[in-house]
Amino acid sequence: MIENAEDFQSAVEMFESWLPRVSSVVQQFAPISSDPKEIKKQLKEAEASHNSFDLFHVSVKNKAAERYCTSHWY
Repeated sequence: MIENAEDFQSAVEMFESWLPRVSSVVQQFAPISSDPKEIKKQLKEAEASHNSFDLFHVSVKNKAAERYCTSHWY
């Protein structure tokens, strides 16, 4: 039970450090353009941001998996 609480606290701390960075990125997005070339550019920017969002998710999952493995097999 304590391990779960520690995992949760660790995830919260990671999220709290990640959220301001994501927030500043999202706030910089311009309104969606009506120009097809500009839309393509905006889509690429959004995809790049999405990739950084995914990195947070993978990091949290990997940390939890590592803690689970070390607590159960060592």
